[in-house]
Amino acid sequence: MLTEKLTEVFEQYDIKVLQVIKGRGSYICTTKEGVYSLQPFSSTLSKIECEYELLNQLKEAGFFLVDQYIRSQEQELVVQDKYHNDFVLKEHYEGKELDIRNLSQIKEGARNLANLHKKMRDVTLSLGENKEKTNPEQIFYSRNQELKRIRNYIRKVCKKGTFELTFMKHYEEFMKQGENVYEELKVKHMSSQSHMGFCHGNYNQHNVIFTKKGIATIHFEQFYYGNQMLDLYQFMRKVLEKNGYEMGVAKEILNQYQMELPLSREDYEYIYCMLSYPEKFWKLANHYYNNKKTWIPPKTIEKLNDVIAQNQKKNEFLQEFQEFYQ
Repeated sequence: MLTEKLTEVFEQYDIKVLQVIKGRGSYICTTKEGVYSLQPFSSTLSKIECEYELLNQLKEAGFFLVDQYIRSQEQELVVQDKYHNDFVLKEHYEGKELDIRNLSQIKEGARNLANLHKKMRDVTLSLGENKEKTNPEQIFYSRNQELKRIRNYIRKVCKKGTFELTFMKHYEEFMKQGENVYEELKVKHMSSQSHMGFCHGNYNQHNVIFTKKGIATIHFEQFYYGNQMLDLYQFMRKVLEKNGYEMGVAKEILNQYQMELPLSREDYEYIYCMLSYPEKFWKLANHYYNNKKTWIPPKTIEKLNDVIAQNQKKNEFLQEFQEFYQ
C-alpha cells in the first residue's frame, strides 16, 4: 500500500503504479510501463544532468544496459515530496548481483568493466564535471592524512577500549604501507596517462547485475574523469578480499580485462602499488572516527582483527603479484 508521500511523488510521473516493495535504499515499483526504482537523491542538479548525458552517450555507443533516469511530466530529473525530500526514478533491472565468489561471474564482470571503460573514453560532456580529474595519488594522500588525524584523536581518548588499543598497536605498520604507496604513485603518475577517461566510480558486485538480457551496470552517481585503473583496482580489491587474495583470481581478472583493453608493465606496477594500500584498515578507522561512539560494536572489532590477520596473506599475494609482472 502506497504511503501519502510516495503517492504524491509517483503522481509527478507519467506512469500507473501497480505495486511497490521496499528495496535496498529504494522503492521497487511495478507499473504498466515496466519496473522502476524510486530512490532518494542527495547530489546536485548539475551532476545528475551530467550523469544523464553520460548514460545516454553510453547507450548510443552500444552499451545499452545501464541506468536510465525517467523524467517527470514536467521533464525534471529530480522531484520532491511535500516535505521537500528529493527523489529520482530509474529503470530497474531484474536479476542477481555478481557473485563475488563465482570465478565465472568475476571474469564476466572484469570484461564488462573493460568494455565500459572503452566506451567511456569516447564520452564528451558539456558540463563542468567534464573538467574534474580524480588522481589516485591525491586520494591516498588524503586517506593518509585522515589516518594521522584518527591516530591523534585516539591518543587523547582517556579510556581506550579494544578497538583503540588494537588500532594503536598496528598503526605504524599500516601507516608505513600507506605512505609508501603515496610516494610510489607520485613517481608513477605520468606513466599512467594512457588510461585517462570517465570512470564508474563505484564498480563492485552490487552494481553489476546479471539479467536475462545480459550484464546491467548501475549506479553511476560517483562517476568522475580520471585514471580508469582506479576502477579496476577497486574491483580487484573487493574480489581479492573475499577470495583470500588468491593469485589465480587476480590473473583471471587481468586476463579478461586485457581482452578488451591491453595493459602494459607500467599498468601492472600501478595496480600493484594501489593494491598495496591498507584501504580496509583506513576504512574501518574512518568509520570509527566519523561515528565517535563510546561503545564500539563487537563486529567492528572483529573486522579490524580480520584485517590485521589477513595482512600477512595480502603481503604474500603482493610479492607473488610483483614476481608475476616483472
